[in-house]
Amino acid sequence: MYNMGARKLPNHDVYDELGKIYERLNALNDEITKINRRIGNLEGKVEMILKSNQLTVTIVKYVVLPLIVVLGGLVGVKILLPFT
Repeated sequence: MYNMGARKLPNHDVYDELGKIYERLNALNDEITKINRRIGNLEGKVEMILKSNQLTVTIVKYVVLPLIVVLGGLVGVKILLPFT
């Protein structure tokens, strides 16, 4: 970094340095804004994935598992009564 105590700067050098600092701050502010926007997009995508996961769990719980139980019961009946 720049050591301000090492030498005295004329006023125009101080203003030039301040201008550069303001430019860097504005660039950082723009980058932070972009990062915040991307974080918002990621949060939306994560929420969508979680809802999709909940839908999958619900389908498995109320559709697939009952079908497996019914089919298992039918296979059990077929094993017990093989000649009908």
